[in-house]
Parts: sequence; C-alpha cells; structure tokens
Amino acid sequence: MGNFTSQHFNPVDDVKDMHGKVVIVTGGTGGIGLATVRHLLRKGAKVYLAARNESLATGAIARLEAEGVLKAEGAGQVEFLRLELEDPRGAQKVAEDFVKKESRLQAPHEMCADGVSKMANVNYVSHVAFTHTLVPLLQKTAREKDSDVRIVTVASTMNRMVPASTKFETFADLSPSYSNSWVSGFKRYGHSKLLQIMWSKKLQERLNTDPSAPITAIAIHPGGVDTYSHKFPLPWLSKPLVGLVLAGHEEGAYTSVFAAAGKKVAADRDTYKGVYLEHNPTGTIVVPNQVALDAERRDKLWKLTIDHLKGGLLSITYPSFGSTSIEHQSCPLLSLTLIRIFKTCTERWLSSQAESQRLPVFLLGSNFIDRRSHYSSGIGLATVRHFVRKGAKVYMASRNQSRATGAIAQLEAEGLFREQSAGSVLYHHCELNDPKEVKRSAEEFLRRETRLDVLVNNAAHYISPVVLVHTLMPLLKKTAQEAGSDVRIVNVVSYGHKLISAKGVKFDAIEDMRPQFAWSLSPWMMQYGHNKLMMVMWNIALQEKLDQDSAAPITMICLHPGAIDTFSHRTWFPVVVKWLVSFFMLEPPAGAYNSVFAAAAKKVRDNREEYKGSYLDSRPTGAIATPNPAALDRKLREDLWNVTAKFLSSIGLSIDF
Repeated sequence: MGNFTSQHFNPVDDVKDMHGKVVIVTGGTGGIGLATVRHLLRKGAKVYLAARNESLATGAIARLEAEGVLKAEGAGQVEFLRLELEDPRGAQKVAEDFVKKESRLQAPHEMCADGVSKMANVNYVSHVAFTHTLVPLLQKTAREKDSDVRIVTVASTMNRMVPASTKFETFADLSPSYSNSWVSGFKRYGHSKLLQIMWSKKLQERLNTDPSAPITAIAIHPGGVDTYSHKFPLPWLSKPLVGLVLAGHEEGAYTSVFAAAGKKVAADRDTYKGVYLEHNPTGTIVVPNQVALDAERRDKLWKLTIDHLKGGLLSITYPSFGSTSIEHQSCPLLSLTLIRIFKTCTERWLSSQAESQRLPVFLLGSNFIDRRSHYSSGIGLATVRHFVRKGAKVYMASRNQSRATGAIAQLEAEGLFREQSAGSVLYHHCELNDPKEVKRSAEEFLRRETRLDVLVNNAAHYISPVVLVHTLMPLLKKTAQEAGSDVRIVNVVSYGHKLISAKGVKFDAIEDMRPQFAWSLSPWMMQYGHNKLMMVMWNIALQEKLDQDSAAPITMICLHPGAIDTFSHRTWFPVVVKWLVSFFMLEPPAGAYNSVFAAAAKKVRDNREEYKGSYLDSRPTGAIATPNPAALDRKLREDLWNVTAKFLSSIGLSIDF
C-alpha cells in the first residue's frame, strides 16, 4: 500500500543502463507516465513521449528540462510522437511513420491515458494496432547482439473483478456493459485490463515461435497512485492523508520501470516472459484473473480481435510468427447504442425561437457520447441536433473522428436526417489543445466553405477559440456583407467567471493569463472561472472592434448555459441521483436552449443592437445579465487583448484583424 511497499525497488541501482536504447511511452504527459519517462531518461534512454496533445507533451518536456533531468550527466533525450489511441487507424499510421524514422526500438511502453473513461474495445484494439505495427522493428532490434527488447502493458489489479464465466465468442464480448452490476463502471474498466493481460500472454506465445528474436512481453499493475489529491479543495491536507495509502507519481512508476528496464528481468528473462506483475513489492509475479490463464479463451480473444480488424479498421501483418493480412473495407468500430429521443417540448420551443435556414454552422465540442450510459450527454451534441432540425449545415468540430463519426451515425439512426427540412452534419478535425493546430483547422475550413453564418464555441476556454475566430474572420465578414445576413459568434462560458474578484484581475504580462490561485480552497475552479472571464472580456472587446466595420455586421454573444446534469448516469445509483439533481439541474437538451437562442433566435435578429457583445444567463433563456465587473473595464479588456496578441506571437501565431 501507498509508498511503503515500493521501497524494495530502487530505480537508481536496479535499472540497467539504457544508453543506445529507444523507448516509446504512451500517455507520458503526466502522472506515472511522465514519471516513467523521467526514470528512463536518467538511465540514458532515448524516449519517445507518445500523446495526442502536442501542447501537453511540449509542456511535459519543458518540465523535464526545467527539473534538470535532460542536463544531468548521462541523461538520455526525449522527443514528442503524436499518437491518438482512440482511433486504431491513427495508431497504426503513427507506428508506420515511426518505423520509417527509427532503426531500432527497445521497449514500447503502453500507458493508456484515460483507461477508465474510454470504451474497452477501443483501448484494446488501438494497443494491438500500435504494437503489432512495431513488431518488425522490435524483432529487428531483438536480433542484435546483447539485445533486451521488452513490451510493457500497464493493466490493473481490477482485472480480477471480471467473472470467471467471461467468454469471447462475438464482438459484443469485447465490450460487455455489466449493466446488471451496481459497480458496472469498475467492471468495464477491469474487463479492458483483462483483455490487455490476455493479449500480452498470447503475444508472448506468438513471439516465442521465433527464438532468433527474443522479446519479453510483460503486463503490470502499477499499484494505487495518487493522481488527484492536488485537485481537492484542501490539497495541503488531502495529499498527505491520501499518501498514507497511495503512492506518488515517482513510486507509482516503479513497476513500469522495473518491467521496462529492471536488471532482474534481464538476468532471468524466461521467468518474466508473459507474466503479470504487481507492486507489493515492486516486480512481484502474481497470478491474474483465471480467465487469462485459459489458453483456449486467449486463442478465441486473439482470433476475435483479428476478425474485428478485418472489418476494415486497418491491416496488420505478424512477421515471423504467422502472417495475417487484413484487407481494408468500409466498416465502423464496434457498434454504439442509440441515444435517447428528444422530448417534444424541445421541438416546440425551438420551433418558436429559431429560424429555418440552410446556413453553415461551425460548432466546437459537439460530439461527446457517453458510451457507458447508452445516451448522449453534453449540450454540444444537443445543440447540433437543434440546428439540424431547423435545416442548418453543421460542421461538428472536434479532435476525435471516431467519436464524431459515431455521433453522426447515432443522429442518423434516430431518423433526424429524414425529418422534413432537416439539415446535414459534417465532421471537421480541430485540436483545441494546440493553438497551431486550431489555426490549421480553421484554414482547412476556409478552403472547404464559401460562407459561415454561425460559429458556436461550445468548448470555449480561451486561446484556441480566439485563434479559431480570428482565422475564420475573413469568411465571417464576407458572409456578413451579404444582403439579409445575420452572422453570429457564440461563446459558451460559465457563471463561474463571477467567482473571480475584479479587484485582483490584471493583464500586464502573459503570466497574468494563467494565475495559479494557490491560496484558494479550490484552485482548479478559480482557474476555470478565470478562463471564462477572459472569454467574456474578449467577447466584448471583439464586438467593439467589429462594430468599426458597419458593412459587415456581426453579433458577438457569450452565455452561461445553466447547470447541466452530465454526470448522474455515471454514478452507482443513477436513477436516484438523476431524480435528485433534476430539481436544480437541466438535462442536455434543455441545457442547449441558451446556445440555440444566441445562435439562431429571431429575437436576437430583431434586436441586434441590444444583444451585441452581451452576456446571457439561462433563467429565463436568453436573459441579458451583467457579467463580472472586470469584464466591463475597458482598460482591462485592452490589456487582455494586447497580452493575448503577445502570447500568440511568442508561439509563432498572430492576430490579423
């Protein structure tokens, strides 16, 4: 438990020299993933930090550099490798590019970034695609003299929660719902980890058929790791208390490092081939769920995985231990359940409020589907549905094509597109966490469309929406110059921006855009509110600048959608919790009302001067409210505008207005 049982392992003395070795660590931007990277760098490895978010990865590398890890004597080097684990096709493409770039690979170390929150089948399939694409390079390295190639999969002790009756006969068996269990979420997570352990063992069996290329496959449980106490209201109190039972990031990475580079594994390879390790003490070989020990079920899982991939996701070849060529076909991922049908009151309200126009609408943060609860959760997708019903052409902008495609498929399954005067939905890739990617995404949109009538920043924090809006501004202005146009930019913010004291707000330097609020009982809530405050201030400032061009009238509106219930279905007692929160929280369909009002209501069109640069509250829908006093300070708004331009310039971007 906690920090105590990990002390049997010392990464300084018990990890072999890694100079000349190449390692991939997925999910290495934080937590035990980053700690694993740190340990391997100290031993001289060349580490590829694989993640989907370049900004987070760059930040993690900068942190390592600031810590002096990269400057230490004998330290290795670290590079970013873009990888989207939620899309198996993307995972394979990244691996193929890596093979072209590197001539050797020592240990691809799989660390799923959000294992609990993603569908088990997607996690599993992506890991299979990524690793098997790298097998030729792994085997090439393994044939070198004195090589010690390892494949480490981070699983979990929760694999033991899966019942012994588990079978693998159909695709549905890869992702059971466990809906009859009161801990269904934990079981789904445990099931995904069981798949990883079984695959690791089966992979070892296949690798063993080529003795000329010895590779060690190991699955591990890192132990209980504290990755959240710093988010509690009283982190200085909660962290030491949690530390009594959970390990910190450094100790939490010990089992991963032991499996990837431990001297003990190198000295006794045959003992560690295909094993499952736990952390009490570090590197202890233990027996996993009995299901993983059943050779017949491992064979069935392997075959089922291959058959699933044959459905058209990608092509994988297994050199030396049996070639299985998978041809490309058109087929979706594992089927998703349909989302619930909207209530008729939604249609009645929208019919009275929004105009029916086939206009292009660009919507960020609109495709979240909670696959555990079997229905859509989130006002973004609800907003899309409203627009489509009124005939709009909607661009669903997000970073995850698989989820977006799934969301569109569900809208189609609902019959939404068959309704009279229904519009259409198109996917548009947009990585909000990286401003440079946002700019490229906006430029791509400019090449696709000749007009844009409504831009809804549903995922509206600050920097990325600013870049998006200003890059799309020429097209927005062009549309606004047409006769009868009604162009709007809608930014979904939060009442939380009022938590920030106006007296302490300043924007004299870039650092003022990201205050830490270390003194607060809830720093993360204050940081969230500060982001939303900047969005409100920028909304007003941009409206003022737009008003200088009377030939291209554009309406800027920011809004608080209200308190939305997007979590009750994830709790252990969803029926009870959902009923309780319904007294003071809205469901996503109603939560989208304010967004739709701001984007398409007739009242805004008829009273444009009144709504320009306004902040709307949700009670009642479309009510103009007074924002944080800081947002009304013209000098503060100008300071924010200038420091934003300075920041964007520092990362190679500029606001051209």
